[in-house]
Amino acid sequence: MKDPVDAAWDSDPAVVKWRAFLDKYDPSAAKNDGYAAIAYVVSQIMVQVLQQCGDDVSSASIMKQAANLRDVESDMLLAGVKVTPRRPTIIRSSSCSWCAFPANATRRWDR
Repeated sequence: MKDPVDAAWDSDPAVVKWRAFLDKYDPSAAKNDGYAAIAYVVSQIMVQVLQQCGDDVSSASIMKQAANLRDVESDMLLAGVKVTPRRPTIIRSSSCSWCAFPANATRRWDR
C-alpha cells in the first residue's frame, strides 16, 4: 500500500486524491494516519461489492458478491496489487511460535 506518510508519495495522484477526500469529509483527520488510508482502501473495495450487488443489497447478496471479487484494484494499493478473496489460513500459537495451516488442513500439526 502507498504510505501517505512517506514523502515519496506526496505527488502521487492517489495520495493527493486521498488527502482531498479527507479534507472534504473529515478535515480533522490526521493525514499521517496509516489506519485512515487502510480504511479508505477497504471502503473502495466495499463500494465495488455494493456495485456488484446491484439492486439486491441483502446480506446474502453482499456476502456472495464479496466472495466473488476478482482482481479489484484500489488507487492506494501499489501497482499490480489486486484484491481477490481466498479461504483464510488458520493460525495458532504452538510452542511460543506461530504456525500457519493451509485452509484445507484436516489434522492437528504439532512441532
